[in-house]
Amino acid sequence: MDYHHYRTALTETLAQSEVPFPAAEYQLRLDKVRQAMAEQGLEALMLTDPADINYLTGYHTFEVSVHACLVCTQEKLVLQVASIETGAAVVTARVDEIIGYRWESLDEIITPLADLLTSCQHIGIDGWSSGLRFGVIDALMQAIGRERFSEAGALIDAIRIVKSPAELEMLQESARITALGLETAIQGIRPGMTDNDIAAIGAKALLENGSEFMSLQPIVTSGHRIGVIHVNHKRRVIQPNEPVFLEFGAAYQRYTAP
Repeated sequence: MDYHHYRTALTETLAQSEVPFPAAEYQLRLDKVRQAMAEQGLEALMLTDPADINYLTGYHTFEVSVHACLVCTQEKLVLQVASIETGAAVVTARVDEIIGYRWESLDEIITPLADLLTSCQHIGIDGWSSGLRFGVIDALMQAIGRERFSEAGALIDAIRIVKSPAELEMLQESARITALGLETAIQGIRPGMTDNDIAAIGAKALLENGSEFMSLQPIVTSGHRIGVIHVNHKRRVIQPNEPVFLEFGAAYQRYTAP
């Protein structure tokens, strides 16, 4: 697939059509981040956590297993994603520029980032982000110098933790959907059913009431298995008078309230 043509076609018809919040909300967030960067002497912030990228741009996709990066300076906001994700970026992200790369080419990741950051002497990164891949940051540091980079994960965390009224509305809606899913699943529990049956009832209710892809798949266990954290339904038949554990998490515009 020619992803350049794909991106161009979407840009002409659907650009930013699924950005979750108004532009003013994102601008307020960006202004706060840039002010904090200036106070900490950072010329650029390189974000790789999907939640951080979503917070500043609206970008969202279910594919979070590949490298994605947001470079924030005082002048520009540039999003780098895999070529197949450029469509989602065009439709959901409020940024100045989108850069695509092919999975099989590390140079297509490093060269654009080096070009963006080469004029910056002080670059903040989130070294604890699960999205920061060693191969990418190591190659980038070799390209422009390790001394430029410093830990700055706390910068955006301190801003994100204070929710705006618009974010609280999203969380409330997510909580409403989660509660409906749980209540529906609870009402459906009967001896002789399997834990999978109850998970299916709950998942159906979450989706019917507006959940997107969920923050976690429905967790349902019964009997002795409820004492084991983070195991899941496994076709076990529910016995009379035994406990059943449920944990659901709806997502509404990527905000979750499990």
